Amino acid sequence: MNTPRGAVPFEGTLANLSQSLRVMNRLRRQFTTEQVLEVMGMLMREKLEGDLGEAAQDFLQDDMFNEAQVHWEGLVDAGHDHYPVHIKEYGGAFFVWAVDYEPHGFFLTFGAARDWVFRNWESVSEVRH
Repeated sequence: MNTPRGAVPFEGTLANLSQSLRVMNRLRRQFTTEQVLEVMGMLMREKLEGDLGEAAQDFLQDDMFNEAQVHWEGLVDAGHDHYPVHIKEYGGAFFVWAVDYEPHGFFLTFGAARDWVFRNWESVSEVRH
């Protein structure tokens, strides 16, 4: 995962994730109640520690990339073709997905992610549904 300008490393998203009911419910599917309480405490302290913290980070990152919701859609004009770019959201953390690229992010706000999209690609248009 690239950390572009305006972005934060995964650890920078922990406070946002700690506020998400969706994240807590997803953790409940993976960990015991006692472990979920411990992980939520680590998220609030913004530091994942020990074996449980490592397992939680692995789970959250995988879950984020697999379960994030598309928050915004655009098309990048590459001259000969157009390809999609999405801003996805999971538990209050955002990242940018585009065809043929690794995900970019993380961003703490939609605005920061959107600004990055328009700085990174010159010819982007929003897809309206």
